Amino acid sequence: MRIPLLCLAGLIASAPVQAPAAASVTVAAAPDDGALAALGRKLFFDPSLSASGQLSCATCHDPKRAYGPPAGKAIAFGGSTMSQSGTRAVPSLRYLRSSPPFALDHRFIDGDIAPVGGFTWDGRAASIRDQAEIPLLAPNEMANGSPAAVIKKLAKTPYAAQFRAAFGPDIFKDPNHAFAAALEALASFQNTPSEFFPFTSRYDAFLRGEVELTEQEERGAALFKDPKKGNCASCHLTSSRGGKPPVFTDYDFANVGVPRNPRIPANADPSYFDLGLCGPQRSDLVGQREYCGFFRAPTLRNVAIRDAFFHNGAFGTLRELMSFYVERDLAPEKFYPRNPDGTVHKADDIPAGYPDTLDHDPPLDRGGSDHPALTDAEIDDVIAFLQTLTDADAVTPTAQHSAAPVSAAHPSAANTPTALDWHTPWSESHNAHQATTNPDEYAWRLFVALNWPAAAQTRQPDPSAPFGADKPVVWEVWQNATDVYLEDGQDPGPWVTVRGPSTTPATQTRFETFSLKDISNARHIVAGKMVPLTTPAPTAKRLTELRMNRTAFEYIRARELYNLDGQLRMVAAGRPVNFPPTSTEIKASWRPIRPDERARYHTLEVRSADGTERLYGLTALHIVAKDAPQWFWATFEHVDNPTRPDADGWQLPSSDRFACRGESADCNRAPTGIGLEGTVWQNYRLRHPDPLRRHSESPAVTG
Repeated sequence: MRIPLLCLAGLIASAPVQAPAAASVTVAAAPDDGALAALGRKLFFDPSLSASGQLSCATCHDPKRAYGPPAGKAIAFGGSTMSQSGTRAVPSLRYLRSSPPFALDHRFIDGDIAPVGGFTWDGRAASIRDQAEIPLLAPNEMANGSPAAVIKKLAKTPYAAQFRAAFGPDIFKDPNHAFAAALEALASFQNTPSEFFPFTSRYDAFLRGEVELTEQEERGAALFKDPKKGNCASCHLTSSRGGKPPVFTDYDFANVGVPRNPRIPANADPSYFDLGLCGPQRSDLVGQREYCGFFRAPTLRNVAIRDAFFHNGAFGTLRELMSFYVERDLAPEKFYPRNPDGTVHKADDIPAGYPDTLDHDPPLDRGGSDHPALTDAEIDDVIAFLQTLTDADAVTPTAQHSAAPVSAAHPSAANTPTALDWHTPWSESHNAHQATTNPDEYAWRLFVALNWPAAAQTRQPDPSAPFGADKPVVWEVWQNATDVYLEDGQDPGPWVTVRGPSTTPATQTRFETFSLKDISNARHIVAGKMVPLTTPAPTAKRLTELRMNRTAFEYIRARELYNLDGQLRMVAAGRPVNFPPTSTEIKASWRPIRPDERARYHTLEVRSADGTERLYGLTALHIVAKDAPQWFWATFEHVDNPTRPDADGWQLPSSDRFACRGESADCNRAPTGIGLEGTVWQNYRLRHPDPLRRHSESPAVTG
């Protein structure tokens, strides 16, 4: 059986879209390919063609990200109100042109027989042109009810005259014919070499003899090709064909048992399964269960800039994905949930009773007492090689920062801070220069991103909720430190979604009740395991909690840093603790407040064992975000802190050049014009004892 290293999967449509067959188009003036592609570009970047008026093809397929999803937005939102979630990770549109027609039983050179080809993750689109049709009509994407609805919008665009010039003055009189013409233009644009198959990576330069790979990259390339080690090249071909560089896929399909992704809203329904070739989006193979769970292997070009892998975005880092490949059957508890009887529910995204078609080719052939096919150091080498496949024009991971797992793919989420719309969920672009030169503004952008109302089921911002809505925010649905460093030192398990209660039991291990001066002793060692210093009490004068985002959590888990033994192994191996870019941690402080103070605070109700509830207000928030190669950190306090009788070390000098805008940096006010007005967040202030030193080599806790 054949094995794709990564199945990043296809477009986000949640159901097959039936539309009138688009006939071939006869153009009026037969524009050359360049003119037709230029028209297709206008269509590709035009959000007015969507029912919401906010979603274009480029919203989900960002040219700065190799026409893949923006950081943190692989599971995109669309629909007429931009509130419907996709069910799959958005793929890159690069290097698709050479995909062969779909064939169910293709015989490969090595004798293997497997499905191959087509477009989208399940191969149901026969061409780039057919693929372009899907998002235009999908209810959870651009959400047009029919081709006629698309053409009605197209006829009102500034480039409608250009469209008529290309396809005839009467083109809009026949909506189906005009729709086919639009698809032809989109397909022409997506066949532009410089945009969609540039071959400008370091590896391409190496193939041309212009550069040399590093020793680590060469080791990674060898492991990538070795059939007994990575075995990646068995599906992600490294050989050139027809004089063209390799595209790193043979477009085949396989079932590798990808874990179910609880962050996809559709997966909240236990009866819903995305089964790839046998539905629900592809309908012609529904009855052929031997193909259920099969997804197409994507190109690995530009894979290193992604933050969501496989068809459902189940993994967020290359290291986590590689760990899955080498430990799926050796340590399944790391990737799958447990059944009520304590056994591991392997391949949990395939319904019970379906045939076992899991791939067991190397490195997925290990079990029992076997060792993983790749060591940690070898995984690092393979990742180093994969990083050479990034095109020269693509934004690299070190130039990206996702302050929160933002899912709403909104066109306002631009890469430059000055272009951001502060009134919509957004993903902060990682920009070390901006963080250094405009640290106060950068801190407020993190503050808004992390305090956007969250959807508990997806652990992501809720695009339907306005900023300031009275509900848990993004950082509150992240992993709690007490859920990572368990009392028995065991593996905390994969990143999962947990629906939070309306009130928080006082017995819940969400909080620490230590004083701020004891922060360094917040966790201590018992029998070689890290355990809480104290348990929270319903009468505590202060509650403090520590949380981390998925990137930080997965780094800790992948290296087993959740217990002392894992930490000692890393030290013994001489491997430094170096969190990857986008790692973010939060420390929050809560104090009891009166009911009449609720309107001024972000609040939390804590329920004690006897059923009584106590109201707490957020009084301080400390943010530590990996701003490669350093950490960016910022502290925010409630404006009332200095006047409270129980105020303590959280009182820090006011320093905010962004809010004060040319006045003295200690003006002690919140910035205006960024959406804080009228919300509880207008009562928080940026604090720091030294505004010129918001960067540090490691995450330091102030106070």
